[in-house]
Amino acid sequence: MKPLVPALLTLLLCSAVPLRAQVATEPSDSLKDLKKKYAKGGQKPEAPKGSPAAESGAPAPAPIGGAPAPAPSPADSGLSIGELEMLLLRSPDCKKNPDDTAQMARELKGKYAIVSCHSEIDGFSQIVLVPKSASVPGQQLRYASVRDAKLLRARIVDHYLVLQFSSQVQYLDLLKEDQGTLALSGYVAQDALSRFEDIVIFKDALKNYGGVAESSEMLAGLDEGVARAVGSKRHGLEASKIRGEWVVVAKSQGNFFQIWPKAKP
Repeated sequence: MKPLVPALLTLLLCSAVPLRAQVATEPSDSLKDLKKKYAKGGQKPEAPKGSPAAESGAPAPAPIGGAPAPAPSPADSGLSIGELEMLLLRSPDCKKNPDDTAQMARELKGKYAIVSCHSEIDGFSQIVLVPKSASVPGQQLRYASVRDAKLLRARIVDHYLVLQFSSQVQYLDLLKEDQGTLALSGYVAQDALSRFEDIVIFKDALKNYGGVAESSEMLAGLDEGVARAVGSKRHGLEASKIRGEWVVVAKSQGNFFQIWPKAKP
């Protein structure tokens, strides 16, 4: 598998925004239906001064890495996901971890897959297999490490691709585009969570990268707390560690609402 070319690496390291995977501009009817079902999600503005995220001292999100390079197509791009998997797994450098897609939405089963590859020359990379409708060579997107950001793992939660690097974690919406790339729908770095709208991946980030126990009172009360604060209005979710404790807020129409810790009467 060929390494990323120097020009692409330079672009990655100099860019202030993530260069992400392209998705289909003319999706099939089935994918259109899925996108309608998962209509919410996307980027939110950075927290203004005075918000918990700002008070924590965490720098404004500046995602690095997460930029896919098309993997060499083993055959014509008209192959099914299963056939593509079989071709990739013929290489002794590649393997499949069922846990990487265990949390994927049932409607997406068979439409997306992840294969891990490692070689002494190219290092570690994760190949995400996408539907035929996606405008991606060979239906493959390859993610790899960049300078100061080592790729540790890629997995799918619901309809989001989670890219875990040594210095940050990105949540990308598989069913939503942002200027021709997968939309950034959540970001974790330096004890701060930002740009989340979907509470499903917000909880996933707190559990897996924030050290919050699944049985905690905090996670158990998030749904109710957010619903009480913003109702059905579009909102963003963010969290920061302040003096060692997580503070969670919801933002809607320019206003901030503290969700956790619960405000005392």
